[in-house]
Amino acid sequence: MITVQHAPTAASSARWPVPALTLATFVTMTSGLGLGPFLPVIAQELDTPVALLGQVPAAMLLLAAVLGLVIGPIADFYGYRRVLVVGLLTVVASALATGFAPSYSLLLLAALVGAGGRAAVLPVAQAFVARRFQENDARRRALSWLNMGVSSALILGLPILTTVASNQAKAPTRFGPEAARPGEGVPISGTAGSARRDAVIRHL
Repeated sequence: MITVQHAPTAASSARWPVPALTLATFVTMTSGLGLGPFLPVIAQELDTPVALLGQVPAAMLLLAAVLGLVIGPIADFYGYRRVLVVGLLTVVASALATGFAPSYSLLLLAALVGAGGRAAVLPVAQAFVARRFQENDARRRALSWLNMGVSSALILGLPILTTVASNQAKAPTRFGPEAARPGEGVPISGTAGSARRDAVIRHL
């Protein structure tokens, strides 16, 4: 008895990039939207008006829109995978630099650096899926997963960020000059409480 084994189709063998592309899209969109809820806190730490800080995400989106016009030809020339990897690494580096930026100018610079990655990941991922999947149903399913990564950034990404930040703010500091003594309440940090923190240190 002869059994016929069908070779795997291109669509079935190419399904593995879909979860990775969905995760990359989720991280990119969450990183782009995550700055908004923390603008008041960042404004207090950097001693900068919230209205001025609001120009940072606006400038980032404007630059991403401009770069989006040239991302397609760049991806066609250098390859989709290279552009996706470089774009995702740029987004991660920009997010880390944004979190540790000590001044408004460095915060703006870090956000603008990440604009290129945010302009590249989603459209290049969509083009990659459109080229890899030849069957219409498989292509639609893959694109729907990418769209789920975009919408999950609002539904899950931002609540996760704000929850982690809230728990971190409530956690007591155990070491350093900002550690609170028993019975003295929440540790003092930030520029707003610098005077009271110095008083506590002198008291120690």
